[in-house]
Formats: sequence, structure tokens, C-alpha cells
Amino acid sequence: MNHGTTKDLCRVVSTFVPKTGHHTTVESSATLQHHSDVVQDTASVHLEFTDNDSFRKIDALFGCSNPVICHAGNSTSPPRERLFKKTAPSISGKEDLHLLLQQETNTMAALLSNQVAALLLLLCYIGPSAAVLFSSLPQTLRVTASPSPGQVLHAGVDEITVTWALNQSLPAGTDSGYKKVKVTLCYAPVSQTDRGWRKTDDHLKKDKTCQFKMATRPYAATGTVTYTVERSIPTATFFVRAYVLDASDTEVAYGQSTDPKKTTNLFDIAGITGRHASLDIAAACFSAFSIGALAFFFVIEKRKAKK
Repeated sequence: MNHGTTKDLCRVVSTFVPKTGHHTTVESSATLQHHSDVVQDTASVHLEFTDNDSFRKIDALFGCSNPVICHAGNSTSPPRERLFKKTAPSISGKEDLHLLLQQETNTMAALLSNQVAALLLLLCYIGPSAAVLFSSLPQTLRVTASPSPGQVLHAGVDEITVTWALNQSLPAGTDSGYKKVKVTLCYAPVSQTDRGWRKTDDHLKKDKTCQFKMATRPYAATGTVTYTVERSIPTATFFVRAYVLDASDTEVAYGQSTDPKKTTNLFDIAGITGRHASLDIAAACFSAFSIGALAFFFVIEKRKAKK
């Protein structure tokens, strides 16, 4: 077979007459042309049907092995002629494809390893602080507060003196990792009832018992801080708790001025309600002035009217 020439390999014409007496013709041709490394396959099928009986006979004859014949007569059937061009990939093309796939694989592996490393670093950063439970902390400090049990302090006026000391019964070196002491003002259980925003939680990040920071000091085996009750402190019953922090500011121990059930050595704070004696005095003065001014202008208008 010469290049650029076409040779018919096969032509089959089948003619048969169905029971209905109608005529059906099936004509199929295949042309194979070889030119360089391009293969062209051309197939055309011409089907003429006059009824469904002929169509069923064609299906029975070919067994639906030919997709063109199986779909013949369908409005969505393939066109009568198709040209398929198949180009065999060269050796260099295969090597380039293999190299490209290998590069993509290496890139995906590098990205995945970077993401895993970033996730591990994030877990290492937030893991210790996110998992601190109050129940896991040892009580290594003895804490005392100056208010006597049941004493009422006034926000913005009174002061609280807090003293802490390391429990001397502990083994030597217990406080080797202690770096800071954070002193906080905490709600007593009686002031937490039916108040979800003051709820106690064993997870320190979710705990709302000790919402008010009084002071933070570098760690020492003994220490004292003085705190003036802030004007924003609400009316409630309180106690004092001191947390010991390590180098990463993570709670590692604690001490408090009350017992474990938080029922002893409690004191009260009376918050600012919005009215103060000086405010009442100022309101009374302005009221008296306004009444006097009204009376004065009333008298002036009366005199002008008489004239």
C-alpha cells in the first residue's frame, strides 16, 4: 500500500425482505488509510428502514455489536461519517509526560508535608494552654485576704490586701518552674446561682468564676499586693484566688482564700448603683435654682403687665 493512496478493503451489501414486504438495505464501508504515523478510520453506514420489524431484524443480525447500527434510526445517532485521527505519542513525549507527573507528585508531597508541619506547630503552640483543667492543678500556695468574713466593701473606695506564701510542706524544688503569680477576684457560689455568665467550668479557658484580675507579679515564695476595688465591680460575694504561671503564662498551680467548697472567708462588695450623694445634692441645687428663676421671671412679667 502506497502512502497517500486509499484502498477499499471491504464492502458488504446485505439485502433482505421482512415479513411485511417492505425493503431494507444495509450498506457498510470501511476505509483504512495509513499516512506517516497518522491513522484515519472512516466508517459510514447507510440504513433505510420502513418499519420497526426491519429494525429488529437488523439488531438480531448484528447483535448490537456495532454501535453505529445499534443506534441507527435514532434522532441522536452518530453522523454517517466520522474521521478519527490517532497519533502515536513519541518516545520524547512519553518521557516529558512522565517527568511532568513526577514533578506534580513531588509538588503535592511538599505541600502536604508543609501543611502537616504547620498543623503540628499550631498544636504545640495552643495545646498546653488549651488543655489546662482546674482539677489538675495542685494547691501549692496559701492565700489570705484582708477583708474579714462577711465584711462589705464599696466599689471605688475600699482596698483589699492579699498575701500568698508557698506551702512549706512541699518538697524542695516544687516551685522551680514558677515564673509569675496572678491574683484574681472570684465569685462565690452564692452569687453564681442562675447566672450563666458567672458559671464555673473545670476548663480554665471557659471558667467564668474569676473574671477580675487584681494584680500580676513575678513569682516569689512569699508576696503581697494591695488592690483598690474597681468601680466596675458588681454587687456580689467574693473570695480571692492566686494562680501560678510558668514561662509560657500557663497555669500550673494555685491557692485561694477559701476552702475547696468555697464557703468560708467570703466577703461582699457593694457595687455602684448609679446614684451617689454628691449627685443627689447637685440635683437638688439645680431644682431649687430652676424654681427660683421661674418665680423671678413670673414677678417681672406681672409688673410689666400693670404698667
